[in-house]
Amino acid sequence: MQDDDDDLDLTIMDMFGLAGPSAEETVGMEPQVGQPYYPRFDPNRFSLPIHADIGDKMEVGEARRILTAAILKGSSCPVCHQTCKVYLRQIYEGNAKWLIEFNGLSKTRNEKWIHVSEVQGLPNGDYAKLRYWGLIEKAPSKRGNGKYRMLPWGVMYAEGSAQIPLYAAVHNNKLLGFDGPLVGIQAALETRGFGQSW
Repeated sequence: MQDDDDDLDLTIMDMFGLAGPSAEETVGMEPQVGQPYYPRFDPNRFSLPIHADIGDKMEVGEARRILTAAILKGSSCPVCHQTCKVYLRQIYEGNAKWLIEFNGLSKTRNEKWIHVSEVQGLPNGDYAKLRYWGLIEKAPSKRGNGKYRMLPWGVMYAEGSAQIPLYAAVHNNKLLGFDGPLVGIQAALETRGFGQSW
């Protein structure tokens, strides 16, 4: 009998058939001053927490093992039947333009927190994904909903002097890690649509 965990000996780029970067282009590069920490997403060490009470039909560890082995491509949880999937998020043209405008507004208004409704574009809330890379930060709830601020690495990225990993691996709105080459904002400005999300 073949062990299901053998399927996990792949990078997330391999799982989705994407062209893999050279070793020099990957997330493990020497960090630049002020760069956020970008931990590589490692499917071999990924373990999904199970929160449901499954009674005596299946052990929690067994349910976790089954789901972890299948979650990269999408699967139904054997416990709660919720669809579980790891999504590769990337910054695309709309996000990049929004970030550039938000950065400009932040500088001209000289305000720390700005409401997103004051920035044109991305009405669906897609701007919030920029938090995964440490580019913007949401205001604490006491400051009001919908307010964000630029972070130093976000300013550098918006101005073209910093790079970020191409993909953020996300499950249930939780960041699991990063993958792909380091890219600048120009790459995002050339990416149409909503990028890769499987």
